[in-house]
Amino acid sequence: MLLATGGGSHKFHNILQEQLNCVVQTEDEITCLVVGLDFFITEIQNEVFYFNEETHSYVEIETFESETETNETHYPYLLVNIGSGVGMIMVTGPGPDNFVRVGGSSLGGGTLWGLLSVLTDTHDFDEMLELAAKGHNENVDLLVGDIYGQGYNNIGLKANHIASSMDRNNAQR
Repeated sequence: MLLATGGGSHKFHNILQEQLNCVVQTEDEITCLVVGLDFFITEIQNEVFYFNEETHSYVEIETFESETETNETHYPYLLVNIGSGVGMIMVTGPGPDNFVRVGGSSLGGGTLWGLLSVLTDTHDFDEMLELAAKGHNENVDLLVGDIYGQGYNNIGLKANHIASSMDRNNAQR
């Protein structure tokens, strides 16, 4: 038996069963993500963290001893899943039924792949990541500081935050 999630598990269900000569069981992708992330948060020590921008440090999420403690400490949370696009899921409690999609975007990994394929002569994702790591976004992105001359502190935006991706020419206006 093969367990599969995502659009391809439905699109290629029959082909997979025929080619692999096995039963293919499809599961809902978002339900699996929610249940899996909850497992990491509650059961696996030092697996989940968030970035504290004030201290510029990673803060590990503690695992919890009881269901009550879990509910009080980390729900609700926002699960952002980046695939071909981006999905934003609000998880309101434990279990596979306590979530709702609150937003998303068609601009995700597929867009990144397409742009990098057009802008570079690479066709390998790892090589694209290496090029991105060597680059400097302030050379191509319009930053908050380009617009305001400083950070926009009233809403917590620092001068180096991106205001508009790949819009550096607008800084010259």
